[in-house]
Amino acid sequence: MSDQPAYLFKIKIPLVHVVVLLLCGLLCIGLFPALSFAAETQPKNIFLVSSYERGELCSQPQEDGLLEELAREGFIENQNLAVRRFYMDTKRNYTTPDAMAAQGREALREIRQSPPDLVVTLDDNATREVMLPLAGSTIPVIFSGLNGQPEDYNLKVHFMNNRERPGQNVTGVYEKLQIERSLALIQEIIPNLKKVVALLDRTPSGDAIAKQLACDTADKKLPPNFFIERIGTWQEMEAAIARINRDPEISAYCPVLTALSSNNTGKTVTLPEILPWLIKHCHKPDLSVSFLFCQLGLFGGAAVDFKAMGAQAGAQAAKILNGTPAGELPIEDASRWAIVFNLSRARQLELTIPADILGAADIIYNSLPLPSPEKPLRIMIIHSYEEGKGCGPIIEKAMLDGLARAGYEDGINLSITHHFMKSRMTFLAEGAIEKQGQAAIAAITTSDPDMVVVFDDNAVEYVMLPLAKSKYPIFFAGMNIAPEIYNQEHQFMQNRAHPGFNITGITEENDHGKNFRFIKELLPEARTMAVVSSSSTLFLRRMNQNLRQWLQNNHAQCPFAVVQFTEVRTLADYQETMLKLAADPKVDIIYPYVPISLIRADGSGAPLAEALAWTFKNIKKPDFTWMIDFVKMGYLATCGIDLEACGHQLAGKIEKAIQGSPLAEIAISLPQKYAIAFNLARARQIGVNIPLELLDGAAVVFDRMGVYPEYQPAPAH
Repeated sequence: MSDQPAYLFKIKIPLVHVVVLLLCGLLCIGLFPALSFAAETQPKNIFLVSSYERGELCSQPQEDGLLEELAREGFIENQNLAVRRFYMDTKRNYTTPDAMAAQGREALREIRQSPPDLVVTLDDNATREVMLPLAGSTIPVIFSGLNGQPEDYNLKVHFMNNRERPGQNVTGVYEKLQIERSLALIQEIIPNLKKVVALLDRTPSGDAIAKQLACDTADKKLPPNFFIERIGTWQEMEAAIARINRDPEISAYCPVLTALSSNNTGKTVTLPEILPWLIKHCHKPDLSVSFLFCQLGLFGGAAVDFKAMGAQAGAQAAKILNGTPAGELPIEDASRWAIVFNLSRARQLELTIPADILGAADIIYNSLPLPSPEKPLRIMIIHSYEEGKGCGPIIEKAMLDGLARAGYEDGINLSITHHFMKSRMTFLAEGAIEKQGQAAIAAITTSDPDMVVVFDDNAVEYVMLPLAKSKYPIFFAGMNIAPEIYNQEHQFMQNRAHPGFNITGITEENDHGKNFRFIKELLPEARTMAVVSSSSTLFLRRMNQNLRQWLQNNHAQCPFAVVQFTEVRTLADYQETMLKLAADPKVDIIYPYVPISLIRADGSGAPLAEALAWTFKNIKKPDFTWMIDFVKMGYLATCGIDLEACGHQLAGKIEKAIQGSPLAEIAISLPQKYAIAFNLARARQIGVNIPLELLDGAAVVFDRMGVYPEYQPAPAH
């Protein structure tokens, strides 16, 4: 009798069957988690119903904001989010109540045919025709851009117990306009303000906005006499604007005209046609209810950000897709409003915005007048240094070349003047540089140009920053310090991608890691590096601190051990330091970082060319730099910034502004082009052999040292 447990023999199964069963079991163990994971990652499906056509100026920003916020929350279209869209087109084509209702029924038919995880309605027509019929159903619904009072809609179809806790399948974002704040703001700008009229169309949205404005201004002690006028046709708008222009009692108006019919053509005209006409023909300040209207040319006020409102709805949508019932999410007012101004419109109206109010603005839109031979664009260029010194002249030349290629030339449709701060060789003390900046601002104020361009950091700090949020469109280049550092000193941007105010430009930030790795390829035997740099002015000390910080935080990206980092103020100290490093066997290469404005014995500043000419004559140890133009002067090599390319970049930004893009929306950019450059004369002088593969990859190769022409290199063999 076997001594194995009896239960092993209860069922006799052939060995081959046992193997098959085991394999099936293992397969199931692996399969079930995969099936479970597939179920968890099944794409969510939303159905988006817009009241208007694709790209419409009110609803499209909401759609963009909604989907961007969903993507930030992990729901990415065409990955794990399927988006179906239905554009009701109720502004241009389906404008009657019956046509709107028919469009709503068609959207509902598609929704019920294939129920989504969530329906989103944009603006009032979609809310009325689609959201209300879905109230009480099993499909969650979010609305955005609702102008009508939620309580009024609730009387038609019950969808909420209260705004704080709706309790059913509907929530959303109410588009609360900021008319009180706008009226208070225009009162500060026009102290003798009398009447303000709001022009509203006769659409359902216009009905909703009329009630909202009436509710918001009822029983309020508002400074002006505020009243509402309803118009339905283009011809009525023309007549209304003529009356507003003639009436001395009307100080400002608030146009909320999204759709008008034309008596002449029978067609419906919308914002893209309405706003340009208003800007051209109305001579009174126009209060803007949205960022977008201000960006397109209205004067400004306290405005709603449509894209942010869409993002607010997107945050609600993400919660619902993650399992939160819609009825537990409160109905919210649009949370982002801001003070916005369009300075181009202010100039057109000859209206001065007080400096304290302009300084408090959240967004400033600014565009340039279209230049012509009869009225050339007046540009004042502020250089940090003496004429012909620094990076500015190189960038300016390329900028003007780029503008000329675009059809804008000095003496034809441009009128260019210059101001030189002389802060490289003459005015070196911080107090003196600041006074030079004040003199430049005085010159700008006196000449009142259409545009200001500033080159290099001293002009950035002492001219550009004080003029932030002013009426002047300002472009900068040659900014070596990160703009975020200057922004802490005086706000001039919201962020690099969307500066938000009257300033944009090209920084001169260099890519240290890329440059160091390239120099290691050129000099593979080099192990150690010494840095020498001038510290005679504030921005140079900031540059040095930035490099020190970068070296401290990025050990892996620097293939050299930094054995010494010396800051010097005088030319004599620079020369003494360089000679010691050249004689030190522990130093393989020298990085003369920014040897500018070194102080001579007589107290004046030494030109960079003077410091470098001495360097290339007396120092035979390998060196490198971070800018192509310095290689032309005599440095051995760089993988660095191309100033000419920076000038072309700047011209592109100016061209955008001339063509109508607000500076607030023109991104602040890094240099686009980092290129390899060699100086063969310096290489021969110090005995460095440049590998052929590196030479082939160079964008520029110089055969002479520009600041040391007396050195005659032996010809290459």
